[in-house]
Amino acid sequence: MNVREGMRRLGLVVGVLGAGVGAAVAYMQLQPLLTQRAQYKSFQALVSSPTVKKEIELLKVSVKHPPPPPAGLPPDAVPVQHPDFAALAALCGEVGGWKVNKGGIRAIYFWASTDEKQLDSRVAGNLSTADISDIETDDGQKLHRTDPPGFWVYLLIPALPVLGFLVPWGTIKTLTWIGTGFFQQTGE
Repeated sequence: MNVREGMRRLGLVVGVLGAGVGAAVAYMQLQPLLTQRAQYKSFQALVSSPTVKKEIELLKVSVKHPPPPPAGLPPDAVPVQHPDFAALAALCGEVGGWKVNKGGIRAIYFWASTDEKQLDSRVAGNLSTADISDIETDDGQKLHRTDPPGFWVYLLIPALPVLGFLVPWGTIKTLTWIGTGFFQQTGE
């Protein structure tokens, strides 16, 4: 009986099966990765569109230089329907967002914030596309800000089948080496 040859063959078969399992896991990991990448690209395309850039500038001007209150109100009174109230509510992350309704974009939503410094920074005009959390398109689709997939994830996908082969194959190879060491005849 040739134990070494049998275990070598067993190691190869188990290694190939492990590579198949690794490939299946890699495929299951690849699907959400491609979805996340597509969501990131579509959100970034909208954020960098001229419509969004123009609306950001409009919000900056609207908050920095509010129009005077309607006639008959004291200068410090701001009615609820005041245009700047809508801008301030949008900058604070209120539910309604900033209504745009042009360029394929229905509304822009900003990160909700209760931090006084961040709100003061936004109101002072330090508003950028980084403050946008969601964009609602004309067809009702709401795109959320998504981070791009990490570089290491792209390396992990092809490594899974390789690891699926090497781990079981190496384990059987090591166990065979240890096991035959107990039974091997030494030259006397």
